[in-house]
Amino acid sequence: MALRIAKSKDFYSIMKMVERFIEVVPFVGLADIGKLGRIVEDILLSSDLEKIIFLHEDKGFLAATKNEFPYGFAQVAVELGWWVEPEYRKSSVGKDLKEAFEYWATQIGCKGMIMTSFTEQVDKYLSKDGYVPYERTYYKELKWDS
Repeated sequence: MALRIAKSKDFYSIMKMVERFIEVVPFVGLADIGKLGRIVEDILLSSDLEKIIFLHEDKGFLAATKNEFPYGFAQVAVELGWWVEPEYRKSSVGKDLKEAFEYWATQIGCKGMIMTSFTEQVDKYLSKDGYVPYERTYYKELKWDS
């Protein structure tokens, strides 16, 4: 099956991948599957062309939105989540999703792209394709005394 824009019928398929996604991201302790489900549902049910989920069937997805660049007035496409199932990471699935994302961004008037990465492998992949880091994010889990 081919890459396409996800529809509401794809909710459960996407959520299965979201569950695997949050198992490997650094902020797993902060992730709320219910909230993530509401975000996915909102995008899938929206007629707003400024938020989208691309789906490569059960192989991967890329969710995105159009936002104002935080340090100016240009509109940018922001990746909310990009997941490729481990067995498809050496295939064209990730590239297909990224290229669909980039094309969509040009069609809705974005001047730039913002993507995140949690691995050096993804960093290298994005760097080879013209992406440059503009900000680094650090995470620290806080412990509260009870």
